[in-house]
Formats: sequence, C-alpha cells, structure tokens
Amino acid sequence: MEKHGPLSTRELVLHALSSVKSDDGFISGQKLAEECGVSRTAVWKAVRSLIAQGMNIEAVTNRGYHLAGYGEDLNGDAVAALLLPEFSVTVLVYKMLDSTNTEAKRRYLQYGSKVHKTAIIAEQQTAGKGRLGRAFYSPAGSGIYLSILYSPSGGVIKPARMTAAAAVAVCRTLDSLYGIKTGIKWVNDIFAGGKKICGILTEGVSNFETGLIETAIVGIGVNISDGENGFPEDIAGVAGSVLGNRTGNVTRNMLAAGIIKEVLRIYDAQDRGNITEMETVMQEYRNKSCIIGTTVDIYPVAGSSAAAYKARVLDIDNEARLVVCNDRGERQVLQSGEISLRSGNFSS
Repeated sequence: MEKHGPLSTRELVLHALSSVKSDDGFISGQKLAEECGVSRTAVWKAVRSLIAQGMNIEAVTNRGYHLAGYGEDLNGDAVAALLLPEFSVTVLVYKMLDSTNTEAKRRYLQYGSKVHKTAIIAEQQTAGKGRLGRAFYSPAGSGIYLSILYSPSGGVIKPARMTAAAAVAVCRTLDSLYGIKTGIKWVNDIFAGGKKICGILTEGVSNFETGLIETAIVGIGVNISDGENGFPEDIAGVAGSVLGNRTGNVTRNMLAAGIIKEVLRIYDAQDRGNITEMETVMQEYRNKSCIIGTTVDIYPVAGSSAAAYKARVLDIDNEARLVVCNDRGERQVLQSGEISLRSGNFSS
C-alpha cells in the first residue's frame, strides 16, 4: 500500500473491525459499509484482500465479520489500522531493503513534506545502519526494522532530543507489551538483561537556504528473538533480544504500531511546545539511564582512542546532553561523542 492522502477502503474496514464493541465481536456487512461510507461490495472486496494479506477475519452468515487476529506477517494495513483513530499514518512494508533510513531519504526526495508521519518497515535489511557508519545486524524473521519520517510545518525543533524521545517511546512500548525491564545507554541503545536489544539512528534533512531541519528520519531496530542461528560471533557478547529463544503472543504488527504511536505522541507534544510533557519524557529518560552514576570511557573523537579519558556520569540534562565529571574534577557537558561500556555493567 502506497499513499499520501485519504484512508483506503481496506484501512477503513480494518479499523472498523478492530473497533467492534459487540459482545461476540461480530459486525454486519451492512453496518460495516455504513461506518466506512462505502458499498457492501466494497466491504466484501476489502475483506477478501485483507484475508489474502494474512488477516484472520471470520465471515459468518447472518452474523457478519469478526477480526480474530492480525496475523504474524508484517502488514501495512494492520499497522495503520492499529494506529487509528489517533494517528493516520502511511505505512509501507517491504520484504527486504538496503536500509529503512535510506529508503526514507529516497521517499523524502520524491515526495517532500507529504511524507510527514510515514513509517517504513522492512522484514530484513541488507545494509542496516548504526551510528558512526557502523553496520546494524538485520536478519529476516527475528526482528523489526522501521523508520519514521517526521516533517512538521515549522521544521524540526530541538533535534538533539529526537533520539532520546524515541528511546523513551521504545522503552514504554517494550515494557508494556512484553513486561520486561529496559534501560537506556546514552544516547541511542536500549538494553535488557544486560544485552543490547535495540538501536536507534536519527538523521535529519536540512534546507541550506532556510537553515531549517525540514524532516527527521528516526530509524529503530529491535531484536525480538535470537533467531535460528543466534547472533554473529563479533556481536554475540553484547547483542540480545526481547524474547531470547522463547515465543510470545505479541505480533510484529502490534509492536510496530506501539512504537510508532508512542514516538508520534512525544514528537507531536514537542512540536506543540508542550514543555511539561518534554520535561516528563526527559525525566523518564534519566530514570531509564544505565550509566548515570557510573564511570565510563569518553571518546571525544569518534572511533579513535587517542584522546580517550575516564569520567563519572553525573546527569543527563533536558537537552539530552551528558553531564560528567572528569578525573581532574572538572564538570563537562557533552553534546555528542562515544561511550565505551561493557554490557556486563548493566543489570537492567
């Protein structure tokens, strides 16, 4: 599904099926048609299409339709329906991409601001991206890889907080859906059980004439399971997953929708200038921090150990900057950089 306009009939029907209030969960074809503002034939065609895409929809004579489940396969209509009515989001799902962030940039170049609140999801990435040009392991079947384009009319404000806000959104979603305890390593990693289970990469597209960051592209990769073959040897010591080798009843569609919804809630609050909400988010970020109160290795030149030094982390301020005290007793506020930590340091 590709669109940048009104909801499709499939989205309308799926949302209506998701919102049925009857005791048995069924809704008649006539009532479904009335709610969606389409013909019964259009409803029937939409239901057939949704079933073909993996939706578990029951059709019973004299009772109507019942949505029994969203299916295991990633589905753009399912994710979009789970976001309604709070958010109308264009959701694009691919079997394979080089990188969801790279595809997001391509979309922005093609459509401009029309991509505001577009989500791109891939089953697998062949060139997943992490910070500082690192590769992000993105195999098929064991994770979810998505990018959200956010292009507010006045440009992106407070860009330094975009990654921190996304980290809080991911933690909220994972904690709620899976009942796990998550922690955040400044600035973009989510940990659970001592292992990294999620990475976040936020990139911006700037207009050199206005000086505005016109759109933010927020890439989020979550390891749901360890996969059949586990993690590659070079990252096995630090990489983990939400479920490990267990199974769960949370579908990837539910997880994707949950993350997108929480991210957009926070970003919209920031865009409206809701200072109280953003202070709440940053306090939540601090409460989730794995590193406040610990001693870390600071690398002022990313990727180089030449000027590395140790410092004690004192705080993270409301601009998502790291506040540390170095071994000379000097207080420093770090905008960016790299922190080296052993995963064993974390008990979250």
